[in-house]
Amino acid sequence: MEFIFKTKDPQLDKLLRSSFFFELRKLLEEVPTLRRLKEVLGSKTEKNLEKLIDNGVVERKDRRYSLSVPVVSVEETVLEKWENSLLDFFDGKKQTEIFSILEQILASEPSEYFYQFSGEDDCYRKTVANNEMRVISLSLKEWDLTLPCYFDALSREEEERYTEVYDLIGDVSSEYYLDQVQVVVEKILNQRRRIRPTIFVESMKFFGLIEKDPLVLTTPVLKERFPVPFIEEIDLLEIWERRTIVARLLKRLKQENVTIIYFNL
Repeated sequence: MEFIFKTKDPQLDKLLRSSFFFELRKLLEEVPTLRRLKEVLGSKTEKNLEKLIDNGVVERKDRRYSLSVPVVSVEETVLEKWENSLLDFFDGKKQTEIFSILEQILASEPSEYFYQFSGEDDCYRKTVANNEMRVISLSLKEWDLTLPCYFDALSREEEERYTEVYDLIGDVSSEYYLDQVQVVVEKILNQRRRIRPTIFVESMKFFGLIEKDPLVLTTPVLKERFPVPFIEEIDLLEIWERRTIVARLLKRLKQENVTIIYFNL
């Protein structure tokens, strides 16, 4: 069962991604005592437990500990309803519009959540932006080879997930990198025949934003979002329901990940 979460607390984020928490989750199935947890997990157990209890991830009751995060799933009837409705809505529409609609389905989400997901299909929406441009990716894996995923990994000091790209561009700031991406994108849109090869151009090929020579864009570039007439209704669904719906649609569209570039959004 997958543990899904979002938090603005960097210390909590790091703790929830740690080997400590991975081992703790297994131990909590026994509803153990503190003594048992300290025997297995060591000296930092109490401090980490207090952090998790304060944030509602772990519960302490009668001197025993358990995971207090709900187990969630999605009813097949809900999936089928939205999957069929959206596929009908997508009929005759270009991929650019479809991808824009899919990312909007996940654009509204709680600032923080914790749950255990018992389903099979999940989708991760990640964003990196500066004042001029916003790059959004949807992917079936949390750490897919997309531009937003790369900078998310850097922000968590997990650059080892992207060794090849990191060897090329390192821990460059997202602001500066997006400035360079914008220059390349605008040159391609303006049909500039000669674009000088740089590490930024090469990395954009890694991320699937451009390809070939002369270079062509392989990801949609938009100045505004396409309207989504049913967005208020679908926003009433739980975040895990929407993530599952988008994941299933990506699979139906034979896409493991998609990236969209918005200018001045």
